Amino acid sequence: MVPARQGGYSGLGFFAGAFAWAVSSMIGYILVPYSCNTRMMLSAVASAAGLLVAVVGGLVSWRADRILQAVNAAPAMPGRQARIFMARFSVLSTAVFAFAMLLQLAASFVFNGCER
Repeated sequence: MVPARQGGYSGLGFFAGAFAWAVSSMIGYILVPYSCNTRMMLSAVASAAGLLVAVVGGLVSWRADRILQAVNAAPAMPGRQARIFMARFSVLSTAVFAFAMLLQLAASFVFNGCER
């Protein structure tokens, strides 16, 4: 039987996705003047790193959902359905945050930071 603590990672996709999106957005805005000066796509690197963090968080939530589905419904694991819901919600929210960061990544290929 799988330990009950495996369901504790079910919300990681939501929190990692939101955090990665916020941080990559702020770092992307900070790096725009440097991108113009150095002619490097630094904001694309920030968006790609945030996208990677969000996807990893979503994969951990998806894995927690699979583990929680495999656990027998025993009285020793209260809140199993709530953890399954949170895992599925996290996977879907990861998709939303990843899509937002993917659009930011695409925008960094279109705009180089020197437009005024």
